[in-house]
Amino acid sequence: AGADFVKVCTSGGITSVTDSWDEPQYTVEEIRVAVEEAANKGKTVAVHAEGTSGIKRALEAKVHSIEHGWFIDEECVDRMIDQDTWWVPTIALVPLSVQHRKTNAQWSTQQLGDEEKKDNEILSLFEKQRPLWRDAVRRGVKVAMGSDQSHRLMTGNNLVELEYMVDWLGISPMEAIVCATGRAAQCMQRPDLGALEPGRLADVVVVEGDPLSDIKLLQCRDNIKLIMKDGTIYKQALVE
Repeated sequence: AGADFVKVCTSGGITSVTDSWDEPQYTVEEIRVAVEEAANKGKTVAVHAEGTSGIKRALEAKVHSIEHGWFIDEECVDRMIDQDTWWVPTIALVPLSVQHRKTNAQWSTQQLGDEEKKDNEILSLFEKQRPLWRDAVRRGVKVAMGSDQSHRLMTGNNLVELEYMVDWLGISPMEAIVCATGRAAQCMQRPDLGALEPGRLADVVVVEGDPLSDIKLLQCRDNIKLIMKDGTIYKQALVE
């Protein structure tokens, strides 16, 4: 019973109706109280933070992980390394939304606040940020893959994130897969997940093809031949 962790929004967001993605939401003192109270129960705090101010306030309060964190700067990177802070970049959200809006007329009518304007604004800024993202990863910022589950485009299509992590963060396909498995388990503090080892839950996916040669093949459900969760098979399409 109860929460596994606490999530706090330290900046506005793309789908926020009444604020901007770069507006900070809480003071450092307020965020720190959340961190301290969560720690009293043995829990951690993850923060939604898109803009730089919200990221910096969260880091000053020593949160466990930054979700999104698109507009980190050098100071943020230094602090994330020093404090062992996790980064869950969710970088596929914005380009996917922009692309989908061009090909799906109905999607354009399903906006929350100034979502379209914010998407285009943020995407135009991503080009400048990408070298900094790559440098952050190269220097050792801990990265885990996340889905931002509330975003309607990502539900059931989470693995497209791996393609963007390879292309935009400059990591290898194997590193991206580890971000989605072992490193994600570390970020969640779940030693029972994330690797094929004795003592861990038997969560297994078997795919057709070599994702180390083409990470995009994981996005095609027909390529997923076996899904096992905690030892129970949910999909079996292997040819004997």
